[in-house]
Amino acid sequence: MNNLLKSLNTYIWQVTVCLTLSISTLAGQGLANHHFGTKSLSLGGISAVLFDVDAVHNNFSNVLFTESSQAVSFHSAQRFSLSELTTSSLGYHRRFDNNNAIGLSLRHYGFEEYREQGLSCAYAKQLSQKLSISANFDFTQIVVKESGSKSFFTFGLGLSGVYNDKLSYGVYIQNPLQLYNNEFAHVTSFLNVGIKNQVSDAVILYLEVSKYVSEKVNVLAGLEYRYKQNIGFRMGVNSNPGTPAFGFFYRYKKLTLDLGSSYMTSLGVTPSLSLNIKFNPASGHIERVTRYER
Repeated sequence: MNNLLKSLNTYIWQVTVCLTLSISTLAGQGLANHHFGTKSLSLGGISAVLFDVDAVHNNFSNVLFTESSQAVSFHSAQRFSLSELTTSSLGYHRRFDNNNAIGLSLRHYGFEEYREQGLSCAYAKQLSQKLSISANFDFTQIVVKESGSKSFFTFGLGLSGVYNDKLSYGVYIQNPLQLYNNEFAHVTSFLNVGIKNQVSDAVILYLEVSKYVSEKVNVLAGLEYRYKQNIGFRMGVNSNPGTPAFGFFYRYKKLTLDLGSSYMTSLGVTPSLSLNIKFNPASGHIERVTRYER
């Protein structure tokens, strides 16, 4: 069984790399990438290969490649610096052992005339030391002042793996069955495929492609540079719609503060802030960073 899972991990890695690099040549114009968290925004929208608490809001299968037993995250972004377009989210994950984890996230977006509120529950299962899968089930309520409200359920599936000490990959698909789509609300279905390269202790490179139904491919690239053990910088860009982004993070004991911003020529700046707390319930101390998330 272990040999089978090892072969499967190698095969998935090869397919992921080929798919990511080949689709990158097809990029066009379309919608911005779906992502949550300041780290994701600072990296141009990278989301499929983010570990630890950032996985709660994106591809939850990555959460099993970290050592923090549980973590809490608060995120807020003000799209194009407009208070009416503020997005807020609160996330939590808990690992019960080396092979299982659950996650919960709440999100809110909008203003008096239009609001979106959501709740997501996720479960991740580690198939081997280097391969994991996840599923998330989402409840969303949309309130339009002139039209009333609608509620609906969707789901997403994630897969992630570690090829070696430097290379990892992630695949995430949201709303694969297009469960809810009518004139009241359009719930997007999309696929994210990404790879991550730990070049050194100080530098991490990211490459991802994202495809929405009825939209052209979006290519995203990001770089993280750790200036010191607890201080670092991020930058990223995407082809859809060509949005540059940058960010900064600072870690102090259990806490991590992320600040970031993206810029769109026609609409302006989107500032973002996240506060993350990682801890182990047994010891009460922050966990050391693994080699997969350095």
